[in-house]
Amino acid sequence: MSVVAAIRHVSERFGGHCLGMPDEILLRQQLPPELCPEWLVEFLKSCPIIGTTIELSEEDDLSGQGAEMLWMPAHQIVDEMVNASPGREAAPLGYLAFGSCLIGSGDPYFMDLSKGSDDPPIIRIPHVAAVREPLDQGQIERVAVSLSELLLRSTVLYVPSLADAHR
Repeated sequence: MSVVAAIRHVSERFGGHCLGMPDEILLRQQLPPELCPEWLVEFLKSCPIIGTTIELSEEDDLSGQGAEMLWMPAHQIVDEMVNASPGREAAPLGYLAFGSCLIGSGDPYFMDLSKGSDDPPIIRIPHVAAVREPLDQGQIERVAVSLSELLLRSTVLYVPSLADAHR
C-alpha cells in the first residue's frame, strides 16, 4: 500500500499538526534534497501527524522491541540531522530522522530514503551506533517494512494540543 493510500485510512486518527509553510522552508533550506523529497513534504502538509505520539506493539515492530515515538516537528528533525548523533552520521547514508523514542532510550527513528522509495522502510538507530565514525550499520534496527505499514499498524497514544504546536 502506498503512503497516500495509508493516509486515507488513518489520517483522521492522528489529530496532530500538518507541516506549515515556515517549517517547509526550514526543511528545504537545511536538508539536502534527497532527504526532503517532494512526496514527504506533501505527506507532512496533508497528514496531521506532527507532534503525535504513536505506539507500535512488539509483535508489529520488526525488531521485536515495540516502539513509542513522538513524530518530531521540523525544527527537531533539522536539529537531529545537523547537530546531533546519530542524525549527522545517518544523513550521508540517506536516512532521515522523523521520530524520537519515548520509552527511555531517546533513540531516533528514521526513514530509509537511500533507495528513493516514496514508501520507505522505517529503522531505529541507537545512539551507540554513532559512537565512532562511520556509523555502525550493524546496530541499525528494522522497525517496519514501510512508512505505510508503520501508519497502519500503529496506535495513537497522544494528540497534541494547539498550545503544543508553538513550543
